[in-house]
Amino acid sequence: MDKKKELLYETIVEDLKAHILDKTYGPSSQLPTEMELAAHYGVSRITSKRALEELKRLGLVYRVRGSGTFVSEESPQDRAPTNGNGSSMIAIILPFDVSNGSFALSVRGVAETVESSGFYLSVHNGVRDVTDVEQLILRLYKENIRGIIYYPLSDRDNLSVLNMLHLEGYPLVTIDKYFESIPISYVVSDNEAGAALATDYLVSLGHRRIAFVSDLLIESITSIRNRYFGYCRTLKERDIPFNRDLVKLGVTGIEFSRSYQRDIYRAIVRDLVSQGATAIFAVNDLIASYLMRAAFEEGLTVPDDVSIVGFDDMDISRHLQVPLTTVSQDFFQIGKNAAQILCDQISSGKREYTTLRLPVRLVVRDSCKNKEN
Repeated sequence: MDKKKELLYETIVEDLKAHILDKTYGPSSQLPTEMELAAHYGVSRITSKRALEELKRLGLVYRVRGSGTFVSEESPQDRAPTNGNGSSMIAIILPFDVSNGSFALSVRGVAETVESSGFYLSVHNGVRDVTDVEQLILRLYKENIRGIIYYPLSDRDNLSVLNMLHLEGYPLVTIDKYFESIPISYVVSDNEAGAALATDYLVSLGHRRIAFVSDLLIESITSIRNRYFGYCRTLKERDIPFNRDLVKLGVTGIEFSRSYQRDIYRAIVRDLVSQGATAIFAVNDLIASYLMRAAFEEGLTVPDDVSIVGFDDMDISRHLQVPLTTVSQDFFQIGKNAAQILCDQISSGKREYTTLRLPVRLVVRDSCKNKEN
C-alpha cells in the first residue's frame, strides 16, 4: 500500500479511537459513514472502510448492514481484563468467504458463544495459502489474541506453528478437521458415521455397485479420510465386495473448487457408469452437484440412471435440478461447541485436550431411487 494512504488510514483509526475513548462518541453513538469519512480526510472510500473495519476488529464498534457503524456499549478498555493482560479478543480463521451459506452458521455459533462469555470476535476468512495462514496465526499470537478457532484446509499444513502453540499452552481449537499428530482440541462432525448412513441407504435401495468420488486424496484431510473409511466399512458389513475401479480420489486437488470442470466430471461419470455403477456417494454436496450436472450432460437422468448422495446439506443441495439426498452437519453447533471449549480453556487456565464428534443425519430428497423399480 502507498505510504501516504497507510498514514491516512492510521490517522482515521487513531482519531476515531480517541473520540470513542474520550466519549465524544458515546456508547451506541453512530459514527460518520464511509463516504463522510472519505470526504473529511480526502481519502478513498476503501480506505475509510478499512479504518472502520479495524475499529470493529478492536471491539470498539459494531456495524449494522444498511444502518451504519455504532460505538460498542462497552469498549475493551472499560472492560475488566480476564487474565491480567487486558486482551478480550478471540479470532476465528477460515479458508472460505463466509458471508452466507452453511459456514456462516459456524461463525454465528462461535460469535454468540464468544460474546456471551465476554469476549469480542475477530473473523479472518478467505485465508487459504499455507504461508498466509502461518503468518496470520503468528501475528494473532504476538498481538495477544486470547485464543484461536481454526478451520484448516489440510491436516498436513502449518504443523510447526501449531505445535509451537500447543507447547506454549496457547488456547486453540480446530473445527471440521483435526491433527492426529498434535493433541489440539477439536470439534468435527461424525464423518465416518455419516458416510455409513449414506452408503447403507444406497444399499437398502438395492444398489451394490456404489462409487465413491472425492475432490481430494484421503491422505490430505481427516474429514475425507473418515468418510472414505465409513463407505468402505459399510460395504464390508453388507458383504459387498470393494471395487477399486469405483473409487475416484483427488479428482481436482482443490477442496471446494468453485468451478465446474466439465471434462473431468463428465469423464468420471462416463467411466463409473461403464463400470456398472448405479449409485455415487460424493464426498460433499458441491462435488455431488458437479456429478449431477455431468450426468445430465452425458444424457443420463438422476436418479433413474444413477443415484447420487452428497454430504454437508449445504444450501445448494435443496435447489439443484434434482434436490439432493445428503448427510446433514450441524454447522451452528460445531461453531458453538468449539467456542465453548476455547472460552473454558481461557477462563480456567487449563488446556485439557477435548474432542467432540457431533452426530449427523441423513436427509432424503429426490436424487436416489430404488434400483429394483
